[in-house]
This record gives sequence, C-alpha cells and structure tokens, in this order.
Amino acid sequence: MSLSLVSLSQDSSIGISPEVLKNTRDCKDPNNIREVWLAEAARLADKADMHAENSRILKQESRDLARESERLARESGKQKKEGDALVNKGTEGVKKGGELKAAGAAQLAEAERLRASASAKFAEADRLKASADAKQAAADAKYAAADAKQIAADAKHAAAGAKRSTADAKQAEAEAMQVSADEKRAAADKARVSLLAKRFFQIFNGKTELPEERYVEIFQAYVAGQMIVEKNANLVVFKMSSLDGVIAYLHANPETKVCNLALINEIAENQIQRLAECLKSIAVSTVAFKSTISEADKGFIADAVATRSTTAVKLKVQYA
Repeated sequence: MSLSLVSLSQDSSIGISPEVLKNTRDCKDPNNIREVWLAEAARLADKADMHAENSRILKQESRDLARESERLARESGKQKKEGDALVNKGTEGVKKGGELKAAGAAQLAEAERLRASASAKFAEADRLKASADAKQAAADAKYAAADAKQIAADAKHAAAGAKRSTADAKQAEAEAMQVSADEKRAAADKARVSLLAKRFFQIFNGKTELPEERYVEIFQAYVAGQMIVEKNANLVVFKMSSLDGVIAYLHANPETKVCNLALINEIAENQIQRLAECLKSIAVSTVAFKSTISEADKGFIADAVATRSTTAVKLKVQYA
C-alpha cells in the first residue's frame, strides 16, 4: 500500500470538532459564534483540499499502474511469440516455449491484478472526493446559517434603533408639550395676578388704570395669600381670607377717601371687626360692604361710625 493510501486510511473522515460544538453551545454572543464557525469551516476546507490532493495522487498512481500493465501485456505477447518460435525448433524449444507461456500467463494475471487494484484505487478516490464535496457543502451551509443569523441580528439592531428614534421623538414631543403647558400656566398665573391686583386697586380708586408692572407690585405687597378669585358658572367670585392687605394699603396711602369692599363677594369671619377698629383712626371717609355681611359685623362698623362722628372727617357707610 502506498504512503498516500496509508495516510488516507488513518484519516478517512472529516468531522466537526467537538471543541467547536461545545464552544457553540456555551457562547452567547452571535458574533463570536459566527467567528468560531468561520474558523471551523476554514479548517474543514483545508482538510477537503488535502483529501482532494490525495485523490489526485491515487489517480496518478492508478494511471501509472495501468501503463505498467499495458507494458507487461506487450512484453507477454512478445514472449509468447518467442515461445511459438522455439516450439518449431524442437523439444527444447517446446519446453522453453511452455515456460515462456507460463511466465506470460503469470504476467497477464499480475496485469489483471494491477488493473483491479487501480480500479479499486479509482473507486476509493471517487469516494473520498464525494466525502470531501459533502463536507464542503456542509461547511457552505454553516456559512450560510451564520450569515443568516448575522442578518437577523443586524435587523434586530436596526429595529431597536428605530424604536429608540421613535421614543426620542415622543420624548421631544412630550417635552415640547410640557413647555407649552408651562407657558400656559405662566400666562394663566400672570392673568390671575393682574385680575386680583386690579380688583384690589379698584377698592380704593374705582376705574383708575395703572401700568401692568404696578399691578404686579400691588399684588406682591397687599394681595398675595389674602385674596383669591373663583369662577362659579358664569360668575367671577372674589374672596378675601384676610383684610391685612386692605389695612396696610390704608396706612400706606392716608389720602385714600374710599374703601369699597362691596367689590369683594366673600370676606372671612372676624376680618371686618379688625377693619372697624382701624377705621376709627384712619381718615378714609366712605366705606362700602355687601349687605350680606353679618349683623355683628354691621354692629362693629356702626361703632366705628359713632367714634368718627366726633372727628373732623366723618365716616359714611354704604351697603350694596
């Protein structure tokens, strides 16, 4: 048996490495799996190339054997002719011719054996080539599977990127809506401040108008935390939880002549009593209230009027 046939008999199969199979099961990263299979496919391709080379060598040896067989056949024919010639020379020639015929027959038998061996080698070479082709096809299939997995991974990554883009767009839209809501709240707060400050200023000054920034100052100084406005059906209702701002305004502006609290729909309990005490010493000449204030509060106001009746500036009270 030739060296190439020995080599093939010792390694006649090309299989997937158990280590590769283990690494594939253990690996979680699709990119690493693809690299492992690419390396294994390259190894299998190298083995297939080696078997193909061995097959080529076997075919060459088979052709050499066939040529040798043909040479022996020609030599056998030549010897047979020489034997026939010797037969004509006599008994010795017959004997030698018989020997030559026997030798020719042996050589023919050897040639047939060599032909059979060559045919077997051809068959083995074809089998090895078929095996190598099958393993190459398997390697190609694994390449294709790895590529398909990579394409799927890329598609998932692209989908995730698209989702992130959509989420970012929704976040930007939400932030824009939040900014818009904040702006609307700021505008509403500004309008509320202006409305409350204007109503407070009207208590003392009627329909006189001020620059907008002056209303902000009045709100911060006298109104904040003491006066609110509510919408009830189609009505706007002003409520005061404290008259501290009114009393502070009268002290800060002693020239004020009118205090029209009839513009306020509701005043908290005990606040009018505190104002009545203040009216005994402040020079404001006219005050007005809703007629719905309590009889007790009206009594406190009457007491202030009586106190002011002995002063130069009398106090007048109106109920609306």
